[in-house]
Amino acid sequence: MYSCPICGAPVAFGVRFCDNCGTPLNWQTQQQSQPPPVHRQPQQQSSSWLVVSIALAAIVLLVGGGIFAFNTISQKTPPSTVPPTGSPPASDVIAPTITNVEATSVTETGAFITWTTDEPASSEVEYSQAAGHPALPVTKTALVVNHSITLSDLFPDTEYKYRVKSRDSSGNEAISDYYTFITAERYTYHDYYPIILSLSDDKGNVIKTSRDNHYVGPYGSSATNTSLKIGDKISWTIEAKDPKGRQLLYRWNSNSQRFNALVGYKWNTSSQLDYTITPDDLKTAGEILRIVGSIKSEKEYLRSPGNEDDDSAFLDYKLLP
Repeated sequence: MYSCPICGAPVAFGVRFCDNCGTPLNWQTQQQSQPPPVHRQPQQQSSSWLVVSIALAAIVLLVGGGIFAFNTISQKTPPSTVPPTGSPPASDVIAPTITNVEATSVTETGAFITWTTDEPASSEVEYSQAAGHPALPVTKTALVVNHSITLSDLFPDTEYKYRVKSRDSSGNEAISDYYTFITAERYTYHDYYPIILSLSDDKGNVIKTSRDNHYVGPYGSSATNTSLKIGDKISWTIEAKDPKGRQLLYRWNSNSQRFNALVGYKWNTSSQLDYTITPDDLKTAGEILRIVGSIKSEKEYLRSPGNEDDDSAFLDYKLLP
């Protein structure tokens, strides 16, 4: 059964006009065995396929055009020269600069080594005694610019050579020249306080011991074979030392009241005294005249509380009328 292409009413094959709407019908007579009308319903289905095909072609053209444009722009645009964010900085190949190397607070058994660098770096001191001794390192890994290391367990009165090293965070190491220091002498009783080495006169008598200088003989072995009489002149001299180099003061005293009244117990910087024997010396001192020489440091570094001097020595003489 066929239908009118305009109103859709059913029509019989070979009818020239539609009975419903009067539309002329055009049949193809050369295919009358199965002659389809020119205006059959499947014509609308062909139009739909045409639209779909055109749409697909447009999509292909758009996608292809986009790819072509992207490739063209990529070829014409030079690569970026800006480094990506987070790129590592240029390598550091410069070692720290070491300055102000110094050994301070040097004692009998230790020393304090200090130096500075122009950038944060580690700290190391290599030190040893004279040539032939192995170098001993003392190291701190903290990165600082003001460096300090304490050396300990050293030998007294010994020369040490040392150098310092510093390494920055990139591994660049700086090494200083060699320097030296000498540790202090070990403290002994005679290495701090002043002592009298000798007390002598111009008659040939000398005593090489004193109250606190016990190197030669016991203190008190000072009797002389010299006899003094009224009118005799005599001169005494004290030889002393201060291991710290301090200024020394001297004084004299005796068992003679006249002697003490004239020159006794007066501190001064002279290590020599001249005196003439008088009858008053014989009267107040008796047969034995004792002359005592004493010393002290100008800064009064006394050996023990209550002492008025640091050391003393004496000589005894027989007085004759």
